[in-house]
Amino acid sequence: MSIRRCVVGALVASLSISTAEAQSNVRPVARVAAPLTLGASANLSRSAADPLANYARLDNEALAPLERDVVDVELFGRFQPNAEIDGGGELATQRGGWSAGLARELDGRRIVAVALESEATFFDFGGAGQLVPGSNDPFNDLYRTSLGSTLYAPFSDKSSLFVGGEFTLAGEDTSDLGASLIVAAASGVRYQASRDLDLTLGISASQRLEDDAWVIPFLGIDWRLADAWRLVAEGERVRLAWEPSHKVELSVHAAYEQRQYRLNDSNPLPRGVFRDEQIDLGAAIAWRPSDGVELRVGAGYTPWRELTFLDAAGNGTEREVANSPYGEVALRLSF
Repeated sequence: MSIRRCVVGALVASLSISTAEAQSNVRPVARVAAPLTLGASANLSRSAADPLANYARLDNEALAPLERDVVDVELFGRFQPNAEIDGGGELATQRGGWSAGLARELDGRRIVAVALESEATFFDFGGAGQLVPGSNDPFNDLYRTSLGSTLYAPFSDKSSLFVGGEFTLAGEDTSDLGASLIVAAASGVRYQASRDLDLTLGISASQRLEDDAWVIPFLGIDWRLADAWRLVAEGERVRLAWEPSHKVELSVHAAYEQRQYRLNDSNPLPRGVFRDEQIDLGAAIAWRPSDGVELRVGAGYTPWRELTFLDAAGNGTEREVANSPYGEVALRLSF
């Protein structure tokens, strides 16, 4: 099978099995495995939870060890305007948050990264329509905080092992902390097929609130097409980037996203679960005015979005949201 067919296959697979891969705050494929691929810039809204991603790549390409700790801090925001909900009503969404991480090289070229991320999402429901029994506005603010770590350990000139895990709290204010906890993990192997192509094969596992856990394989591809071009497919996202200079990067991407939250006792669905799933097609421009500073602005379109409301027993309803545009912005600082 040709390299191009592999890339096309990865794109199709990433969108078709994405519901199995994106169940936690910092998704196991996109985040736990990030040090082995481009990772940190693969998705604008959630780009710096793993501070090691670009540094591990540079370290591997230069065949020289990192000489210092790496610290990344990022602020990000996203806005999606009103869109109609199937069955009545409409929804506008705003999201903002931050992430911070520390990466350190250990002996034997092993690298460990620890990352913390927190975000708040504001759901502005409007119009008529019963989203859940007795309410067309079941909540407003939902929150997520996650702590994750990844260990990256080369075992030959061309192959490396990685293992990572994360703990996420996601829910409405005053929701039960124990019932809001989501645990995820991933492990696999990265292989340098050539100077310009890296392949990752692994397995990820994640809990789902009021549903069966997922345990699935995943494939990652990091292909340097030319000096200024790079194609990355990892799990539920695909990204093509062009870097005409050290200070500017242009990119396009396709990505699946899922967020899930535990609701509190006073909600119309007491101790229930809300899931927000969508597929995004977008583009972004990154500007690096100086070393360690990157400002990214992006925009795109959401051709599919689905809201799921579950009661404490796992029974519920699904509502699709009409297609709509979105905008994103992020500021990343590296030390």
